[in-house]
Amino acid sequence: MSAKSRGKGKEKASKDKNKRDKSSKKDGKYSVPRLVELENNFLLRMPEPFASNLQEALENGGLKDRLQVEFKEDGRKARVVFDGVTFSATLLDLPCIIESWKTFDKKSMWKTGDVCQMLVCRDPEEPSFSSDEEENSTFDYFKKRLNDVKKYQYPHGITAPLKNVRKRRFRKTAKQKYVDAPEIEKEVKRLLRADVSAVNVSFDVIDDQEKAKPEELTEDIDVDVDVGGPSIDHFDENSNMSSIMMDASDSEQPPEAVTPVGEGEGGGINILPDISSSEDEGDGGDGVDGGLENLIEQRAQIQQQLKDIQGKIHEQETRVGNASNPFLKQRFQSVLNEMQEQERSLQQQFANLS
Repeated sequence: MSAKSRGKGKEKASKDKNKRDKSSKKDGKYSVPRLVELENNFLLRMPEPFASNLQEALENGGLKDRLQVEFKEDGRKARVVFDGVTFSATLLDLPCIIESWKTFDKKSMWKTGDVCQMLVCRDPEEPSFSSDEEENSTFDYFKKRLNDVKKYQYPHGITAPLKNVRKRRFRKTAKQKYVDAPEIEKEVKRLLRADVSAVNVSFDVIDDQEKAKPEELTEDIDVDVDVGGPSIDHFDENSNMSSIMMDASDSEQPPEAVTPVGEGEGGGINILPDISSSEDEGDGGDGVDGGLENLIEQRAQIQQQLKDIQGKIHEQETRVGNASNPFLKQRFQSVLNEMQEQERSLQQQFANLS
């Protein structure tokens, strides 16, 4: 083997070794991984008739050579070229996130991604404003930032029924209004002054059983009169009946049947009506006296109740006259009506007892 051939063999071996080193570096732990770009989906809206031409190109294929999209540094402005026509486009935020689905057999659906932005292409024939004019139109930095945020928010949906949907459905919630402490103190002081100027309010708890007491008193009065004893007319009827019975017994008895004992009995018969009537009158007098005492006592109680309720009515009328709040005045008036109704019922009971 010649030296020349040896040299060629060494060169070939060194080349193979370099290739192995390069491949090992690529496959080894020192190899730098390739960055994977995340897939972003967005809608592309173009004016007519370019939109229909783009739809046909999507269906027929060969769109790669006809459509080009280039974004600027801010990520909002873009330049779209389709069939040699250049469009200025803006990337806008949709009101909400929508999903994109794909089907191969028109039976099963496959989700391809979430869409939250739309690239809107402007008609090349429309006049456009330069970025310098937009910057000069707003001098305030914060106002400009706020305008930038609102400027890239698309107010509508992707279909006609969703026009102005951002304000109609996705509007911001109303902020809670916080009242300052001085205003709260003023309101509290105003309420306290109103309480001081108002008449003192006292509440009377009226029980249903107390309302039913006057009726029970009238029933008790009637029962006491009946239990106390018979009336004077009843005594007269008893005396008349006893005299009639004695006359009938005298007419039925023959004169020859009268004996000294019978005379004693006859004398006793003539005297008995007076004795029985006197005894009945004595008993009836005690009953009438007890009934009159009960009547007087009941009348005194009702009269005292009338005096109390009339005093309360006078106080309630003063409250109604001095009340400035219509709701409070209506409440006082309802209480006054109940008191007046109770007064009328007591007066009726007092009249019945008299």
